[in-house]
Amino acid sequence: MSAHADVVRRYLAVWNLPDDRRRAAVDEVFTEDVFYADPEVALRGRTALDSYIGLTRRRFEGLVFTAYGRPDGHHQQVRFGWQCAAEGGEPALTGTDVALVEGGRVLALYGFFDR
Repeated sequence: MSAHADVVRRYLAVWNLPDDRRRAAVDEVFTEDVFYADPEVALRGRTALDSYIGLTRRRFEGLVFTAYGRPDGHHQQVRFGWQCAAEGGEPALTGTDVALVEGGRVLALYGFFDR
């Protein structure tokens, strides 16, 4: 598995963790001062991101975040598609994200919603 694909795998896994297990994973996957932006929010720091992921999980309860397609990366950036769907169901939300990576951790992530 490429380093870019591994970052994407670990990133999406965080979005699927329950509240009581997520924070430790956030600390492993993201830099301390991570910047995150999508059409609904712009925030900085692991604590703020962990809270936002929790809110998003409650909003899309029962749905799972997975990658689609192949991650495309070079240097310290990776672009990838993702979807949020019930297992075996049609996606409720899809998007494309671009992550900047530093030392194997996400330094910044810019998310775009497709539908």
